Amino acid sequence: MQKSAIVHVIELDIWSNTLFCVVDSVHIVAVASRRFIFRSTKNDVLQGKKGTEHLTSRVQPTAERRGGCTGNVRRLQTGRGHMDGEESLRTHLGKLLNWEDAHVSFDAAVKGIPPALRGIVPERLPYSPWQLLEHLRLTQRDILEFCRSPKYVEPSPQEYWPASAVPPTAAVWDESVTGFCRDREALKRLAADPAVDLFECIPHGTGQTYLRELLLVADHNAYHVAQLVVVRRCLGIWNPG
Repeated sequence: MQKSAIVHVIELDIWSNTLFCVVDSVHIVAVASRRFIFRSTKNDVLQGKKGTEHLTSRVQPTAERRGGCTGNVRRLQTGRGHMDGEESLRTHLGKLLNWEDAHVSFDAAVKGIPPALRGIVPERLPYSPWQLLEHLRLTQRDILEFCRSPKYVEPSPQEYWPASAVPPTAAVWDESVTGFCRDREALKRLAADPAVDLFECIPHGTGQTYLRELLLVADHNAYHVAQLVVVRRCLGIWNPG
């Protein structure tokens, strides 16, 4: 049986929020958030074209949520049957939410930032450490609530970011870190829960599956953790050792 060609091309600009991933030999999908999907072709990517749409670095809503299931969902299969593959998938999702194999973790990225520098925006960069931390917390919380609450209401674009570059108090910073970690654990429990069919569409969504949302939040977190590391480098306070 001939396998279809798979091409992986990634172009990442952490400030313009441009992410390209060729997912097969024909189509490319760039996902910057749940609300943005950019589609182009393999040839466009190889020729250096980014298309006519630009993904901004802030979460913006679209008229409808995109992605999810259309028609029948293909189940993950292994040689030992569906359950072995599903259990493996759940295990990897849990690890992905706190991934450290390919980059630093959220915990390492926020650890040890002096209170006096948490609200500083480095020259020529758009965010302070506080803005990135709170954006991470707010967006992860939003995705968690979308997964589990039938009464979910999508926030406005402004509600995904703090009002100020400076945290109100040191206690608020600590609460944001704690809240992010608490919600991350809730997402891990969701991924591990056998009562949650990862391939099913979320009942109150518009076609998104639980699997899609878990992958989305992991991708979004990794993206902004990288930004936080860059900000720390520019502030002279990054010492991963």
